[in-house]
Amino acid sequence: MNRYDIERRNDDDWTVIDRLTGAPVPHLPEKLGSRLEAQALADFRNRLAIPQQERIRSRLDTLRLAWQALTGKRTR
Repeated sequence: MNRYDIERRNDDDWTVIDRLTGAPVPHLPEKLGSRLEAQALADFRNRLAIPQQERIRSRLDTLRLAWQALTGKRTR
């Protein structure tokens, strides 16, 4: 179960809520513009977001494997 969740406040305002306290998370803007922005912040707080370096590495590995398949050459 995730500790942080998003909640819709008004028409287009979203906020990240701490489920333990029921209050908005401190040190974050109280109103976030989009649901996607609020979900990204909640995922980051829940440690679900993959660090940037891991994403880059997996993309490079995918490209290396594709290049190996096309050319028959090893890249490492």
